[in-house]
Amino acid sequence: MKCKIIEASASESSAPKLGLALQVDLAGVIDETVDFFKMIPEGVRELQVNCKEVSRINSRGVRAWIKYFSAQRDRGVRI
Repeated sequence: MKCKIIEASASESSAPKLGLALQVDLAGVIDETVDFFKMIPEGVRELQVNCKEVSRINSRGVRAWIKYFSAQRDRGVRI
């Protein structure tokens, strides 16, 4: 099973200038096939990630994770 979002909910932040806060519940396997850039919408200012249902992550999944979340941090997204 590949990684997928099983639930995502967005809410307006208490500070409008910060944009949307998004909670993402991930499930499955995080490997070389995962593309967080396609899975998670742009324009989010705060991102909460629940990995409770992630069954496995391999080294390429870790690489994809670091690449995505580093890019989000550089954009000023609060994780």
